[in-house]
Amino acid sequence: MMRAMTRWAVWTAVALGVAACAVTTRYKYPEDLGSENYLKRTYAASQFARERDAAHAGEAFPLLNDEHITLRAMVHRALKDLSNGEDFGYRPDLEEADRERVARRWQHWWDQERG
Repeated sequence: MMRAMTRWAVWTAVALGVAACAVTTRYKYPEDLGSENYLKRTYAASQFARERDAAHAGEAFPLLNDEHITLRAMVHRALKDLSNGEDFGYRPDLEEADRERVARRWQHWWDQERG
């Protein structure tokens, strides 16, 4: 009985700790597109993707080379939509050097188009 209560107490403490982290985390868009915190980058990228925010596309391009493939895929889809289907052959699963090369070409094109 005591062991079960101890486990319950530990799980309760863990749950409260996680909840406290979620409550105290402040997300700021678009600043968090460049955050070192994965959760903040993901939140900002999802907002960018939802809004198709052309004004902050330049800040989203570096995320095409993020370490997390799901984040790369989300940003890729949003940028491709903003670019009327153009993506210069970018794929989230490319090797890092290839992703960087294609993303630079794409961003250069974007900058030229947006003037």
